[in-house]
Amino acid sequence: MGAWGTGSFDNDGALDFLADYREGTVAVVESVLKDLANLEDGTYIEIDAGQAAIVAAEVVAACHDNPADALEEDMLEDALVHRAAVVEHLDLIDFATTALPKLLVSETSELAETWEDADPADAEAFQTNVADLLSRLGDIV
Repeated sequence: MGAWGTGSFDNDGALDFLADYREGTVAVVESVLKDLANLEDGTYIEIDAGQAAIVAAEVVAACHDNPADALEEDMLEDALVHRAAVVEHLDLIDFATTALPKLLVSETSELAETWEDADPADAEAFQTNVADLLSRLGDIV
């Protein structure tokens, strides 16, 4: 069994996405956030897409000097690898703040559904993590 936890980088899918971003370009982040932000309401979001969107949003926050407090140094370095390009795309902030709330609705988000079916403390930790990320994105001027 792989890594699994409530934090943004606590699972294998998140780490896989971070590696794809590190080896790719800002387009990796843009694609996942834009696609999710533009999904029609009620469209079901698979767990991998949800994990990728959270990490993509974390990349945006980190590139704008607002990383998660618990972000490990090596992951921060990975998040900042395309910093100049991420900062140039201010629309990524809007895509992220539109996409993330969709991940909190268990009827249409496999990630939210998974945590809702888990221990209540874990479900609350997941919700708190996403709320913190949204807050950090909202603090970007």
